[in-house]
Amino acid sequence: MQLSLTKHAAKLANYNPHVEKHGEDSVPAASLKIEITGHSSLLDAFDPSYRAFLFRKPDLVGEQQPLLKGDDLTALAKPNLKPLRLDEEFPGYTLRISVGLEASDDIVLADAKLSNFVLEAINGGSVTITLTASTHPDEDQAGALYTLQQQDIELTLEPPRAEGERQQQLAA
Repeated sequence: MQLSLTKHAAKLANYNPHVEKHGEDSVPAASLKIEITGHSSLLDAFDPSYRAFLFRKPDLVGEQQPLLKGDDLTALAKPNLKPLRLDEEFPGYTLRISVGLEASDDIVLADAKLSNFVLEAINGGSVTITLTASTHPDEDQAGALYTLQQQDIELTLEPPRAEGERQQQLAA
């Protein structure tokens, strides 16, 4: 999976602080439940066949026609299907939550593990993706995340770099 977002509207649905054991050490950690709603093309990051499975061309009579030219998969193909749940984990993501006008104000959480994906198709060609990001915020970040619960945020998700990219960056 290569889910990548840049300054995308999202909602921080829940912030759950906890402690993890790393050997003998107790390390502050947190789980962030994040909801992202956007165009159904977001499904391509998981599997290109999901979009065609969940959406179809609308009937000419009685169904909303596509609003964007060239995007004809807007009607629900399986309207009675419950949201899809993915049982996969994706480590190594960087989350950037914009909280101010300056990039230096952003909350940057490195080495996050994304899991607990729920994919819900919405009639009209949109999808809501709910996920859990497990991470290790510092004390300041933890306080800021606590206050952002149930609020709209601007989210950037950066996938892990390929091993070759990492080596090139280290050599530079």
